[in-house]
Amino acid sequence: MKLFADYSGAGVTMADDPALRRTLSHVVKEYQPGCCLETGTHKGTGSTRILAEIFADHPPEEFVTIEADWHSWRAARDNLEKFRFVRCLWGKTVPVAEALNFMQHDEAIINHENYKDVFIDDVNDPLSFYSRECRGEYTAAEPVRTLQYYRDKALYYRGEGLLKKQLKKFRKNNPLIVLDSAGGIGLLEFDHVMQVMENHPFVLLLDDVHHLKHFRSLARIQRDKRFHVVDVNVESGWALAVYDPAATVKTQPDPVIQENPLVTAGGDH
Repeated sequence: MKLFADYSGAGVTMADDPALRRTLSHVVKEYQPGCCLETGTHKGTGSTRILAEIFADHPPEEFVTIEADWHSWRAARDNLEKFRFVRCLWGKTVPVAEALNFMQHDEAIINHENYKDVFIDDVNDPLSFYSRECRGEYTAAEPVRTLQYYRDKALYYRGEGLLKKQLKKFRKNNPLIVLDSAGGIGLLEFDHVMQVMENHPFVLLLDDVHHLKHFRSLARIQRDKRFHVVDVNVESGWALAVYDPAATVKTQPDPVIQENPLVTAGGDH
């Protein structure tokens, strides 16, 4: 895999792509999702802000975004303050033990050198890198544990496994699900979505489909007849699809299946 830091479009925050805004606005208007659930808020200035602005005039019944890092969560709450309908939760999207076990057995992490056209955040020891990220550790100094941190943890920390918990609340509401996942667990989050949502329709936005995070998630939705890929921009790293559990036949192949080079970059493992 290639080092993501060397990519011209690298960044923690989803880029504000005008094409993505147009496509999202069209899908929201057509499918009218009853709620929005996002993983990976960061500081609320990327995909969360884009979505909040699109929903501003007609907010969904629930708009929930989940952030694992305390510093980012606090910044996001401030940055999203004007969007009163957005609830920013502090916690882990998946259980830490499950995430660590998943990464330890992920063939794409273990043998990342076999995936030449896919980006990764660490080309030397990605397992250690993503394990530290998952546990909330950093290559630099640990974040300072202030009195404010412990107050916030007592009042606001929601624990682990929040993705499934929130999905179970919203699965009958035709949700818009946004996976802007942590680098090593994108496919695991996608698996959790499918486990909960298999029998329910939803709209799915993936970020970083050219990255370890979601290149296999994109490959799966392109092969699954229940998904209709609305649009995909591999260079910018996003894909938008609609899931219909009743669909069994595609009337015609999605053009992106032939055009997307990542479909053959490793498939499912």
